[in-house]
Amino acid sequence: ACATGNTNIVRMILEAGADIEAELPNTDRPLHVALINEQRDMAKLLIVKGANINVRASRSRTPLHLAAEYAVFEAALMLLDKGASTEDVDEETWTPLCCSGHPDMVELLISRGANVDYADKDNWTPLHQAVSNKDYHTAVQLVRAGASVDVRTTDDGLTVMERAKDLNDRRESDRFVELLEREIFWRETRKDSKAEKSKEPECDVVELGGDYVEVSAQGPSIEVGDA
Repeated sequence: ACATGNTNIVRMILEAGADIEAELPNTDRPLHVALINEQRDMAKLLIVKGANINVRASRSRTPLHLAAEYAVFEAALMLLDKGASTEDVDEETWTPLCCSGHPDMVELLISRGANVDYADKDNWTPLHQAVSNKDYHTAVQLVRAGASVDVRTTDDGLTVMERAKDLNDRRESDRFVELLEREIFWRETRKDSKAEKSKEPECDVVELGGDYVEVSAQGPSIEVGDA
């Protein structure tokens, strides 16, 4: 019933005393089954009814891993609101962010503090994975969120930019390199702009002798207008 999304039957079964944490042969629980089958209403029902939000499924995945992988946004939001961790790792040493490629899900996880520079057992970051999967949208989101492009993996020894250049399809590779270079350029430009702005001396506008002037640490300097 959890796989097919029949919430009425599941609600009746639970009210009759069924175990919401009943374990299947592969160690999955009802909530895992609902998420894997993208049964959004079923997943929400099970969470509301008290399903364990941290219990591990096969491959040691948490419900949030599954919600991220299968893009069950509403369930992911509920799990996060109930305290699910964005940094739990599965047996592949992936966090939920590593499992996600859906723009809204990536944005949600980043907004809830997911580490964009998390590195798995082979030092692959979410940005490495996005480039390898030719996932332009996720790559842009990660770069804009501050993800490093300098991390080098330990299995094949590539940085993010080197991975983009190493894609099999030359047109895809050129497109990805151009995209990354543009996003990195604008990210660094914004950083420089903020840094310059922070160096500007603080000043206040006060009235002096009938005129309004800006007063900084160096004294009155710029006339603003008449009183």
